[in-house]
Amino acid sequence: MRRLTWIIVTAGLLWSFLWLTASLMIRNGIIDWAATKRAEGWVAQIMKVDVDGYPFRFETHLSPVSLQDDTSGVRVFSPALSFATPAWWPGYATLTLPQDRIDITAGAYAVKLMAEDAQAGLRIHPRTALELESLRLDSAQWDLQTAKGRLFTGNTLQAFFDQSTTQPSLYDFQFSIDDLAFGDVPRALLNIPQNWPYYFDTATATGAAGFSAPLDRHSVQGGMPPPNRIEIVDAQAIWGSVEISAQGVLDIDPDGRPKGDVSLFVDNWRILFDVAKASDLAIPAQADLMLNALANIGGDPDTLELTLNFADGLMSLSGIALGPAPRLRARQ
Repeated sequence: MRRLTWIIVTAGLLWSFLWLTASLMIRNGIIDWAATKRAEGWVAQIMKVDVDGYPFRFETHLSPVSLQDDTSGVRVFSPALSFATPAWWPGYATLTLPQDRIDITAGAYAVKLMAEDAQAGLRIHPRTALELESLRLDSAQWDLQTAKGRLFTGNTLQAFFDQSTTQPSLYDFQFSIDDLAFGDVPRALLNIPQNWPYYFDTATATGAAGFSAPLDRHSVQGGMPPPNRIEIVDAQAIWGSVEISAQGVLDIDPDGRPKGDVSLFVDNWRILFDVAKASDLAIPAQADLMLNALANIGGDPDTLELTLNFADGLMSLSGIALGPAPRLRARQ
């Protein structure tokens, strides 16, 4: 019995020493990272770094955090950030945003993000290649504001990006927002009628994205592998009496040229078109005639059923040539 007690005590002391050492490494690593960014010309300030969670987790709390790159004009200020990992594997990390607003500036554009109970989860396979297993984002009420007013707001936001169990280079995705709404700024910019619904009834998307190789540590060191497939299982937005949906599959060659079809469905398209014409958007004079002709072909003048086709580096909409297709390449 005494021997068992000594084994337990020794194991506890050893684990405590390892936990303390690792927590100091985390703290010093963050401080060194900020110093490295400053040496690269960034303004990087983290006033306080705390690590707790003993004995089974590492919970790191940063406050406040300010990052600014004068070259690109990007600046981020957060009153606090927290991330946590299990003590046995740092590849399962959860980032928690503060309840207070985060300031984000990109050049002349400045926005403030507020998100309640917002968390981002990262899971990395515990293997040598460190392949991405999943990314997840969850938030309750959120909004995005500028100095001129609110841009967007929404309630529950959920998104995930999961590695396929059968094809390691294919990642399933799903995205949904409850009560998505344009704020006062875009409503005024687009001249959206005051009596038009404030909230979207539905805003969802599901599908998959394929790459030439799984996303792993090489993706961070050498750049993202190029995409080779995009599957849109279902994307749908319902806003008042207007419904928009899309489905399709695109295969992408090594040069980034897509090939395939995307089916588009728009119910009560005339309402959206009238809103677009009332705004400052540049609408070609022949767009009205073209859309009316396409709607009449389908048999219902209020509904558009279109096919966006990509082939040989070109794209067309239900047989009408639109010009060169965009190249879909990963940014290095």
